Amino acid sequence: MSAKRCSKCDAVKLLTDFPSNGPGKWRSACCECEKVRDALRRPAKPRPPKQSKAEALARQRERRRAQREAEAALGPPKAMKPPRVKVGRFGPEPELLEYNGVKRTRKEWARHLGLAGPRSIIGREVREWGAGRLLVQPVIFRNQRTAERTEAPTKDAWMTHDGRAQSLEAWAAELGKSHGMTIGAIKGRLQLGWTVERTLTTKVRPHLPKRAKASRVRPEFVGPKRPRGRPRKATQ
Repeated sequence: MSAKRCSKCDAVKLLTDFPSNGPGKWRSACCECEKVRDALRRPAKPRPPKQSKAEALARQRERRRAQREAEAALGPPKAMKPPRVKVGRFGPEPELLEYNGVKRTRKEWARHLGLAGPRSIIGREVREWGAGRLLVQPVIFRNQRTAERTEAPTKDAWMTHDGRAQSLEAWAAELGKSHGMTIGAIKGRLQLGWTVERTLTTKVRPHLPKRAKASRVRPEFVGPKRPRGRPRKATQ
């Protein structure tokens, strides 16, 4: 049986025109009659026109404005919360540190002194350094590699110290024998935020010479290695 009569339109159609009702079973009404019945049962609703992104943002702003106005009409605004105090490992940490009338954060003080970061300031506070040393002493030798550096001056730049003004090259030549000074040492100290007085009065520490690598000596030939396994039986 390859054809069937529709119970709605009373037309003989192929089985492929009828919706399936299970394996080997077909509905009594054809597909076209099923569509007409569904359309009458659930009429299609017209879709609203698609709005642009600008119109959607405008509607969102309008809803938020109406919400704020409704909240304001309900009562007075809520009281502002007090500023949150950061509590670190060693107790409350103030946002600003003041010394000599200057207020800066820990990060700004570390950058001013040439330290590695705000943890260096916290470490000084843990060691109970006084304010005169905490926010005044510049970078120490241990933190020089990780400190934030500034732009290096040229060797022709002039520096004034002890009432005399000379170029970096002249200062390095003058203090070369007594302090072991070089142009690179002066530039590096100025990059780390050292003062001119400290840069030219601190002696350069002599670096230890590198140890010479010991030359490898190949072992002498002592004969072929004995194979592993059961030991050889002694012969009589």
